[in-house]
Parts: sequence; structure tokens; C-alpha cells
Amino acid sequence: YIMNKRQIATTSAHVEQYCIKRGVRLTPIRRQILELVLAYPNIVKAYEVLEDLKKLRGNAAPPTVYRALDFFVDIGVLHRAESLNGFVFCNHFDEQHTSVILNCTRCGKTEELAAQEPVDILLAFCRERGFTVQDGPLVLSGECARCHAGHALAKGA
Repeated sequence: YIMNKRQIATTSAHVEQYCIKRGVRLTPIRRQILELVLAYPNIVKAYEVLEDLKKLRGNAAPPTVYRALDFFVDIGVLHRAESLNGFVFCNHFDEQHTSVILNCTRCGKTEELAAQEPVDILLAFCRERGFTVQDGPLVLSGECARCHAGHALAKGA
């Protein structure tokens, strides 16, 4: 879903408190980049954040954006979704968890969910077969309930 300005400000303040507890700094540029990321309802790509930042600060450079995004990934506020070539905000950043990202290939909706038990089972399944899974959230692509229902209706018509 899309956050409004008040929700973005509240989330940004929550992230700031989280940073203070962790002993890291939420600098003004990091905060600005976080707020740009939060304005996206689903996956956000680094170049989209860069373009938005250039509108606010004409001299914005790619390394600034990449360093900030990496900072947020390192502290768990964002997940890097390699297979989607972008970043997803983590709603559970202040608690230890394993994530699954559900991505609708029809409408683009992306949802991050804490799914410790099912992911642990899948990782154990892979380990038993000598396969090591890359770090990061598991990304599953398919159709969200709304798109699937619409697609099923269209097929039946």
C-alpha cells in the first residue's frame, strides 16, 4: 500500500529511534532517501530513488544513493530483492525474522512477510541436498489474490 506523508514521517521517526538503539546515525541525506523509498508502494529501484533525489537536490550522485540503500539493508530496514533488481521496505525491521517477499507479476504488488518456520523448512531441505541458498529474503513470484480472482473471472467469461 502507499504511505501518506504522516505515515512516512512516523515510520522515519521509528527508524531513527531504531538507529539510535543500534548506535548508528540516520543522517539527513539517509533520512531523505528513506522517505523517498517509503513513498513507493512496492519494490523500488535505486535509479528511481536517484531520479527523485535529483529533483530535490540537483547534485545527487549515484554513490550517495547506493551507500544509503546499503546502509538500510545492513541494518535490516530494507531488503535487497536481487531477483527483482530492487529494494523492499521491511515492516519488521525492529525484530529478528526471516522474510518472504511475495511479488505479483501481473500488478506489481510486493508484500514482505515474516515467515521464519516455512523458510527454515525450505532452507533445511536445500541444505540436505548440499545446496546453499544466498542470504536475503526468499522472493516468490506469482499472482496476488486480487489479480488471480480477476484472471479467473476473465477466463470463465
